[in-house]
Amino acid sequence: MLSTRKLKLISLDNCSKKNTKFHLVNNFEQLTKYNSNFLIGYISYIKDNDGKDRLIYSGRIGKSMKTTHYNLETTYICEINNNKIIDNKELITHNNISHNLSLFNIDDEIIGYGGCYSLYNRSNNHKGIFSFNFDNDEITNIKMTIPKNISFKTNYQTTFDSNISCLKYKNQFYVYTRYNEKKGCRKTQLFVSDKFDSGFEFKSIINFNDPTIYTYTQTIFIENDIFIGIFRTYKKNSRSHSIYTSDSTISYIIAHSFD
Repeated sequence: MLSTRKLKLISLDNCSKKNTKFHLVNNFEQLTKYNSNFLIGYISYIKDNDGKDRLIYSGRIGKSMKTTHYNLETTYICEINNNKIIDNKELITHNNISHNLSLFNIDDEIIGYGGCYSLYNRSNNHKGIFSFNFDNDEITNIKMTIPKNISFKTNYQTTFDSNISCLKYKNQFYVYTRYNEKKGCRKTQLFVSDKFDSGFEFKSIINFNDPTIYTYTQTIFIENDIFIGIFRTYKKNSRSHSIYTSDSTISYIIAHSFD
């Protein structure tokens, strides 16, 4: 379950634009509804219950990316057909969900998670993680899933932010979220429940065999009963909160666990 055991690092390479080249398939300029004033954050790609390819994306208007503004964010939805955007429209205005909205197809049911709890008073959305069902063009059954004051066995302070990973394994739902241990030190935490929309309990903080590694965001999945994580990481070299400063080394790592 990617637990507190030390994870084996498969790859640890610094990111470099010079070494990574991507082929541009299409530029969906239609998504920038507000031109340069609309800043897109997190994006989910799904095939809905009608078989349509969808992009669900969130963003905010006219604010710098250097500072998160949860209370200004909105989520939009569009269909992709032959590399064209069709019927781009607003899906939900629920600021606490929009910032890090994540969708998953589990057991042929599309479910989602979103929600932030900030240690800093930058918005009024200090609530926690919400779960919901997604049915074509509608988000329904919004429910508080992991409240901000969930009881921890340790003295950790929890902060929900960034994208959320969810998978189902042996009839249990595993939800991975960001955890801010202290200023500038971000890690990944795991919650487990028998249901996707209730009963979550804190399980563990993800650790690596290199204690200087911090995780900014993560994607977790299972192949052949092996838990595999792709982590966007950095090594903290200063007391600065920003992970984008010149003294922070930004990397991606792949790790696996058999438990």
